[in-house]
Amino acid sequence: MTAAVHAGTATTRSTRRTWFLASFQFAYVVWFGVCVWVALARAAHFAGHVYIPYESDPYTASVDIWTGWASWSRGPMMTTVVLQPFVELVLIGVSGWTLAQKRTRSNKTVFSVLLISTVLVVGCLVLGMLPAGTSISTWILD
Repeated sequence: MTAAVHAGTATTRSTRRTWFLASFQFAYVVWFGVCVWVALARAAHFAGHVYIPYESDPYTASVDIWTGWASWSRGPMMTTVVLQPFVELVLIGVSGWTLAQKRTRSNKTVFSVLLISTVLVVGCLVLGMLPAGTSISTWILD
């Protein structure tokens, strides 16, 4: 007896998962950029110029920064700041495991897209760990 194996089915499923992972990473990087932009825009609104905000700075120490057009962003941004290192490390780990798979490496397009999205997530992790990133994070949570 011989069993028929559908080689295309496993590859298609694997490719679909990889595309989903890469798309999620790109969406996360865009959301990370939106969070940084909103934080810098709110700080500039109160200070009158663009600067890196920090906890208890003189411009925003006594005001509620989550008013007006930015009122929608309070919850999602605070959640992002709290979960940022965990989410990024999980994404890097899953991506590294997926990039090491033979099926992923055999498809150059999928491999390249996943590699680029992973490098961008690593960039977000590094930016979040820099002094300016930690300053903005503590300012958002303040």
